[in-house]
Amino acid sequence: MSKCYKKPFLNKVITRIDFTANYELSQKGLPKDVSDTILKLFPIPEPKEVIAKQVHLSAQGVKEIQDKQQHLFFHGKAREKSFCLTPKCLYIEVNRYETFVKLKEEFFAIIDKLSEAEDFSIMRFGLRYINNVNFDEGSPFEWNKYLNPDLLKMLEIPTDKKLLARAFSNLVQQFDDGMLLNFQYGMHNPDFPSRIRRKMFILDIDSYYQGVFKREEIKANFDLSHERIEQLFENSITEDLRVLMEENNG
Repeated sequence: MSKCYKKPFLNKVITRIDFTANYELSQKGLPKDVSDTILKLFPIPEPKEVIAKQVHLSAQGVKEIQDKQQHLFFHGKAREKSFCLTPKCLYIEVNRYETFVKLKEEFFAIIDKLSEAEDFSIMRFGLRYINNVNFDEGSPFEWNKYLNPDLLKMLEIPTDKKLLARAFSNLVQQFDDGMLLNFQYGMHNPDFPSRIRRKMFILDIDSYYQGVFKREEIKANFDLSHERIEQLFENSITEDLRVLMEENNG
């Protein structure tokens, strides 16, 4: 059973697919059934025209090509979540996360409806959870009560922690099924290059697959991505932090 917390330190959740070939966005907009599905979940439309720049090298020299692209943005009623469709990718970004089940349902409701309008294949799929554990009080370098001590060993390297301006690490695992699990953690310090003053610790876990996939394959790996992200997160925290976040398995 997936764990839920009433007061998580979860800043953002992102799930995204990249297309193998450009998804053709018609000048007339999306088909009505696709648009209706998106607007039901993300009722505030906000289309944008984006200029994509490419640099081409040839015998004649360097040439910069500008390509105008339509990016379709949609937002939740309180802008607590966003959906974006571009010729190259689509993604959902959630700032006020509720449950994994809801995220999955919304993501695939849109993907399934889009695939009915135009068949596509996928070259990359990702699911990312960004946690920012922060406190207003206490030494910025005292984390043993809340985090796995193995994550904190880098803080022991300098003889004087007070001189630290950033302490950030990157750990990547490659699984036999092709999944890459990218774990970035530490004190990134929003005030960099000034020294660390705030008690903030990032746990940023990104699961992704690269290759060529049909949407059915992505569905099969979606749950596994979440499972491994959750396992890594749980291995990174202590019981004291779980109590603080008010664990709720109901």
